Amino acid sequence: MSFLALLAVLIFSISPSFSENAKDDREEEQETSTDLRRAEISFSFPINVTSAHKITLMASPGKGYRCLQSHEEILNHDTPLLEYVPQSDTDDYAWSEIFTMSKIIGQGVKAEDFHAKVSEGLVANTTHAKLLEKKVTQHEGYTESVISFSYELNGRKEVVLMHCYAGPMDLVNVQHAVLKKDKETDAEALKRTKDFLSSHTKLIQG
Repeated sequence: MSFLALLAVLIFSISPSFSENAKDDREEEQETSTDLRRAEISFSFPINVTSAHKITLMASPGKGYRCLQSHEEILNHDTPLLEYVPQSDTDDYAWSEIFTMSKIIGQGVKAEDFHAKVSEGLVANTTHAKLLEKKVTQHEGYTESVISFSYELNGRKEVVLMHCYAGPMDLVNVQHAVLKKDKETDAEALKRTKDFLSSHTKLIQG
């Protein structure tokens, strides 16, 4: 599980769908679930199901990625969090990039509150944390919160971009974090995350 995903699990008391202790279980099930975990799948997340024009977020990791969660968790609509890393990353805990989709359904958590809590945890548990951008926008039927950071964790320099969408009761957060390349600036790394989320997520209204 990525550090930021773990923060969301701890802060909002949602059941984690992946842990270091599950590594052996994932290896045992690999023969039966490899195809699904590596499949190109699209996910639909509710944001506002009460408005006249329903609002959902479509998200897909695309080709060349594998899910860190199990076969059963991918199929389970109650799974609160899914993470995808490149198939070329052989170590689940030393990823080059990670795409995370998380949801909190029916609790009325606000987008800005979700990001405030996760940001607080990030700053407290990393070094050299730097806020790159922060924006909250009120739309008809939902609120959008965008926040990004650069930081260091366990000797790794990373940049993360988080987009959170929340309606009256449901919330979904999609985020893309990257390991900075040698001599790559924060702005260059952030552009990679923006390009990824722009290509792999889409808001649907109606």
